Amino acid sequence: MNALRILFFISMVACVFSCSDSDDSQPVINDPDSSVGTKDPNGGTSDPPLTPGQSLVTGLVELPESINPESLKIVSPAGSYEVNNDGTFKAIVTENSKQVLMVEDQDGDILLASISNSSQDTLNAKTTTRAIVGLAPWSGLVENDELEIILDEFEKTPQYKSLENVVENVIRKGISPLDDSEVIEMLGNLFSQAPIDSRLTSRIFSIPEVDNIVEPNISYSNGSFTISNDGTTTAVWGVEVFDKNKESLTGRLMLEGNKVMFPSLTSIWKFITGDLLDAVFERSESLVVPVIIEDKYEIQFGSPTRLSLNPALSFEAARFNIYNSYQTVFSALGIKLKGLSPSEYFEQGCLNDFFDATTKSLVDLLTKRELTAEIFLSQFSTLFSGSIGSLAECSSIFDDFDGSTPSSLDKYLKNLAKFLNAYEKVEAAFITGKLIGDMLVLSDIQICRQVINGKIYPCFTLSKGGNVPTEINSPNKAELYVEAELDILPEESDVFPIGAPIAWEVIEGDGTLNKNSSPIDNLGKSVIIFSPGKAEKNIILASVKDKDGNMKDQIEFEVTAKFIDSLALYKEAIVGTWDVIAHSTNSKYRMIIGQYNDNSLYGKYWAVDNDGNQLSYGYNISPSIYIENERYHLQTGIYLWGRKPTDPLTYPPTEFNEYHEDGKLYFSYKKIE
Repeated sequence: MNALRILFFISMVACVFSCSDSDDSQPVINDPDSSVGTKDPNGGTSDPPLTPGQSLVTGLVELPESINPESLKIVSPAGSYEVNNDGTFKAIVTENSKQVLMVEDQDGDILLASISNSSQDTLNAKTTTRAIVGLAPWSGLVENDELEIILDEFEKTPQYKSLENVVENVIRKGISPLDDSEVIEMLGNLFSQAPIDSRLTSRIFSIPEVDNIVEPNISYSNGSFTISNDGTTTAVWGVEVFDKNKESLTGRLMLEGNKVMFPSLTSIWKFITGDLLDAVFERSESLVVPVIIEDKYEIQFGSPTRLSLNPALSFEAARFNIYNSYQTVFSALGIKLKGLSPSEYFEQGCLNDFFDATTKSLVDLLTKRELTAEIFLSQFSTLFSGSIGSLAECSSIFDDFDGSTPSSLDKYLKNLAKFLNAYEKVEAAFITGKLIGDMLVLSDIQICRQVINGKIYPCFTLSKGGNVPTEINSPNKAELYVEAELDILPEESDVFPIGAPIAWEVIEGDGTLNKNSSPIDNLGKSVIIFSPGKAEKNIILASVKDKDGNMKDQIEFEVTAKFIDSLALYKEAIVGTWDVIAHSTNSKYRMIIGQYNDNSLYGKYWAVDNDGNQLSYGYNISPSIYIENERYHLQTGIYLWGRKPTDPLTYPPTEFNEYHEDGKLYFSYKKIE
């Protein structure tokens, strides 16, 4: 019996200790603050419970002795956590790239803050100064590791040290640095450099038909257009491609802006403060638009600031650009939106009011060209503060907030809003890169590209050249040409589809062309020479053909050939003054050929000096034209002892050579008038 009593007593003792430990380990939840933590007899806290995507941070709060640590709370996206009487704490953070902790007093004011990715953290005036500088909107332009480097460099500057001293003094008084005017003033001194100037954007590509500060690049290969953004613009353009019947082939597309890369710390801050010289721009993903046939395609670029060419396209481009501006500010605050398209965010039911309301007002300012970084952030800050409940309810579309409840996220976002409210008072803190400036310099652009034989040219229509002969005397030749008139008139008058191939062919008659294809030249013309055969009626066709030989455009020429005595034509054509060089003696002569009424020829020649002055009496000659191998030749009569070989005459005759029997050059003749 005694043994049973002893066993029962031991069981009761074990139960008491076991039950006591179990009760004390339960988290203490104090709504609405969602404070989590467990007090132990020694004043510490046990580890709060974790969920996937969360981690534990232990740390120390450094504050003046006049402030009771146990009156404070640590605020993170996961909840609010108690501070022990020795300043130590344990808190849960969500595993995001920009981990922000804040110390809140009993009035809900932020006394301390830190940006850290460590499992151990100390919050004091130093970390608070870094947080105030490092949560400003410009920080959304850089990765967290780059931000840490910049803040380290900031700490070396006298302006930063002055700011840190003021923050420390304010905290000693138990006042939130975010509410202190001197802190705001010192922050402004730190951000005293000029914001980005969008005029620094460099022109890399150029569209001949337009002349804008920023222009896209369009290329064509393997049956597809590739559309790329300008080399340095960070703004989004709306793009829509139409066929020749004005039917949209693509719907409204968005051409993303380029990303900025930084090869050095210096280049990061130079970019933030307005100097692009050291920045490296990474090309954004190009749009690839397949086209089935070689034809004409109109490409419209909708500027986010203009609503004239394609209003719906421009409005959507404005929404995308504003969304990207949202991303910058959210990123600065350590809030990352999931990788959805901007349109998906606008269509999210719980966020629709937030995004839609800001977008409409900001688009209106954009179209009036009145949007500035200051106005954007002011409106964003106001709406952010007023929409925290909706944002907290939409936590599912945010990355890095795993395990956060709407109530804990609501408190966290409200505290972030206090930073935004402080930044509203500091003009230079509004720097968000060059995006807004880039939006303002984008223009509506309407261009047309015509695909011919696997290459693209400005769209054009053929027209018959002026002063083209319709009747010629055989064997005279006719110069025929077509002109390329652009379908969309350019701002400059000297823009042509240079190099576009124009096919030429004789489709009726037996004449010949000097070539079967003649590209458009820098005067906008395609020129060929037609030589008539024996047919009187000749039809010549100029056309644009695709790679399969299908005709896209054409112009016909009808040329009538008149046949007359060709010998008489040549006799008439050689009449005039000629320069003559005797190569055997290097002597120079002047020769005149005339024609009697009976069409017979006469002539005279004399020696001249280098300036053409006569050196001798004139000698009469009897020129004659003869036929050899169905070509006309001129025998001048200067050589008196028989006929020498000569070049056949061209029509009209301009120059020819006379040779010795052994083929050596004897005389050279050149008509001068």
